[in-house]
Amino acid sequence: MALDGMHQVVLKTHDLQKTITFYTTVLPFQHIYTIPGDESPYTLQTLLRCDDMHLLFLEDKTNSHRPHLRAGELHRIAFRVPTGEALTTFRTTLLEKHIEVSSIVRNMFNQSIYLFDPNGILLEISTPYKKS
Repeated sequence: MALDGMHQVVLKTHDLQKTITFYTTVLPFQHIYTIPGDESPYTLQTLLRCDDMHLLFLEDKTNSHRPHLRAGELHRIAFRVPTGEALTTFRTTLLEKHIEVSSIVRNMFNQSIYLFDPNGILLEISTPYKKS
């Protein structure tokens, strides 16, 4: 049995327009569609795409913030860039857009930067790293 990749990640948002703007101007996602939600309390749903990655956001007007994580909630989404140079360039671009972003954090396997989306979801931009 094998998996061929990930189809999509489904997330809640309390402000769909801020979410679309963030992912299409700060990150390289395209807005594919927005349609009425099919289940209460979700009023709208929108699909964003970047290459083979799909994020589906459900607008939930009943949950305006994420005070703490509960069982089953998402901690972070990690995106990959190909090189350390690409990571540095990505960080510089975020700073030029006045996005609060961490310095480059290195561990045994990866080097990463971290930022939050408008919904308080932690995003990681990462590339493999090997200590010398």
